[in-house]
Amino acid sequence: MGFDTPGTTEHQKIWTMTEMCGGIESGEYLTKARLWESGGVAVYDTAYVYGRATGAEVVEKFRAKAASCDSYRGGNGSDFTVYPDLPLERPAGLSAFYALCEQTDGDGFLCSAVLARDNVVVKITVAGHGERSYFVDALGVVTGIAAAPLLTV
Repeated sequence: MGFDTPGTTEHQKIWTMTEMCGGIESGEYLTKARLWESGGVAVYDTAYVYGRATGAEVVEKFRAKAASCDSYRGGNGSDFTVYPDLPLERPAGLSAFYALCEQTDGDGFLCSAVLARDNVVVKITVAGHGERSYFVDALGVVTGIAAAPLLTV
C-alpha cells in the first residue's frame, strides 16, 4: 500500500469508538490513535483500554449498532451508508472480531475492523475515495498487522 512512515500522526485523547447512529456506550476507557496517509488513502489505528467492559462486550455493541443502522448523518454533516458484516477472516487468538464499511460522499469509504482481546480493543480503519472492494481488500491486509501486537498484550 506504500506507507513508508508509520505513525505520521499520533494522538492521545479520548476517541469515541463510533458515531454511527448515535454511537455506543462502552464505559470508561483510554485511547491512543495513530494515522498513516499516502496517495489519498488513510489508515487509522486506535487502541482502547477499558476499565470495566470486556473487549468482547464492546465489539458486540459495535456489531449490534451496525446491524440496526442502515444510514446516519455524521457530526461533520455528511451522510453515511452502513454496510455491515464484512466477510473478513478473524485473526486467531482474539476474543472478538467484527468488520464493516461505511460510504459517504459518493465514492468515499471508511472500512473498519474491531479486534478485541481481554479489555483491549483495536479499531483499524482504511479510508479514502474509490471502489469499495479496494478498501475491503486493504482492510484485510492491515487487520492481520493490527492483530499482531494485540496478541502480545
